[in-house]
Amino acid sequence: MLKQISILILMFFSLQLVAQEGRTVIGRNQLLIGQQTSLTYMIKLNGNKKVNFNPFKTFIPAKIITGTKNKSNNQMVELEIMKRFHDTIVSGKNKERIWIGGYKITAWDSGYFEIPSVEIKFGNQKLILPSALIQVNLVPAEKDKDIYDIKESFTKLPNEPFSDKMKRFASNYWWLILPIALMTILIFFFIKRKTKEPKAILTNELSLKEKAILEIEKLENEKLWSKGMLKKHYVELSFILRSFLGKEFGINLLEKTTYETKLLLAQIGLTKQTIEEINEILIQSDMVKFAKSTPEELEILSISSLAKKIILETDNKKKLNVN
Repeated sequence: MLKQISILILMFFSLQLVAQEGRTVIGRNQLLIGQQTSLTYMIKLNGNKKVNFNPFKTFIPAKIITGTKNKSNNQMVELEIMKRFHDTIVSGKNKERIWIGGYKITAWDSGYFEIPSVEIKFGNQKLILPSALIQVNLVPAEKDKDIYDIKESFTKLPNEPFSDKMKRFASNYWWLILPIALMTILIFFFIKRKTKEPKAILTNELSLKEKAILEIEKLENEKLWSKGMLKKHYVELSFILRSFLGKEFGINLLEKTTYETKLLLAQIGLTKQTIEEINEILIQSDMVKFAKSTPEELEILSISSLAKKIILETDNKKKLNVN
């Protein structure tokens, strides 16, 4: 964050801003669907005036620009806020005060978008910061890989019931089934007698939390990312977390989008911190699945540890009011 602020300050002075002049800066104005970019506002302040700005919480509305990027058709699209608004005031040369605030945003639709201008209040004065343009492109298809339709198959039901088949088989081959059954029973008692130490706790005796933790640890040990199956790792991690939360609170999250999941968790009364941590895991999973993000192994294990922490700390009987 400090590095980004330093870069913005350098850009700020290079533009030679005059008093009460502001700038709108886009970190990357061309990106792929699901990629993130920064939206930053900068103002050079006079005196000790305080900035009054009401930021967006979840989405930033933007206009769709047609064709040549300069004509709006008045249709709107929502840019999702990936990292909530954060602002600070830094001191420049000659003790000048510079207000810097911004978001991390992304788009899930392709096209040209205009982020409208915003109004900033400080003291008894107002300042309109200019709008900004971004171009969002589709993720290019991989070469030499065809896209196939899903082919549905249906199992043809047998005319004779399965139970009748089993009865006929037993009556015809009882002489073969009997010694196999006796051998199986002998082996069972031999193994049971030989094993004197108590076995580990059975899976059906584990709590919901213990089962979820074991599944995550098993997934970690498989190290799918080192076998070229990073996407499968995140799909399974997301499924484990969604399945646990769904069973714990009696809701269906398996078919919900990340944003819908976030809304449902807020409605059942989870804390804001827990919701943000869950959202962080699901967002990174979406980035890997849809934007082909490739996080490092340390970041993968960190997200896995965060999922275990959420499961251990989440308790349906100890929900806290979000408000």
